[in-house]
Amino acid sequence: MKKILILLASLTFPFLPHAQTDNFYVENGELIWRSVFSYDSEIDIIEQNLRASGYFFDFYRHDNVLTAELRDLKMDYSGAGQKRMSLPIYIPNDYFYGFVTIEVKSDRYRVTVKRLNGRDDKLGKIIVDNIALTDSGELSDKFVGASSSVFDYTFTKIFSKIHEKNDDEW
Repeated sequence: MKKILILLASLTFPFLPHAQTDNFYVENGELIWRSVFSYDSEIDIIEQNLRASGYFFDFYRHDNVLTAELRDLKMDYSGAGQKRMSLPIYIPNDYFYGFVTIEVKSDRYRVTVKRLNGRDDKLGKIIVDNIALTDSGELSDKFVGASSSVFDYTFTKIFSKIHEKNDDEW
C-alpha cells in the first residue's frame, strides 16, 4: 500500500500547478517583479517620494501611469534574513538598475520592475534574466529561494513606502 501511495504521488506531482515565488513572474519571456500596494494619497506624492529616494531618474508621467529608471540600488540581503555567503556573489556586490512602471488606481498602485541588471566594477554587467530564467523561459531553481527573496524584500521595502506623505514640513 505504501508503494502505491508513493507511485501515485510521484505521478500526480508534475501535474500540480507550481506556486509562484515572491512577486516574480515571467511575462513575454522576461523576468518581472510585480506587486500591488494600498495607499491613500495621490500620484504626485508617489512621484515626489520616488524622486527624493535617489534611486529613480528619467521620469515620465501620463495620466495615472508613472515610469522611471531605477539606478544604483543595493540589495538589502541582511534585512531579508540572508547571509552574504549564502547568496550568489552578484547580489551583495552589485548595484542594480532597471525600468519601473507604477500604475495608480483608486486606493492602490501596482509596481512593475523589469529589465533588471546588476553592475559591479570587478564583475561587470550582470543580466538578471540570464540567471533567473532557464533556457525554456521559466524561473530557475538557482534564482528561486534566497536570491529572489532578497530582491522581493528590497523592492517591497522601497515601494511600500512611496505613498506616504512627508509630514516633516512645519
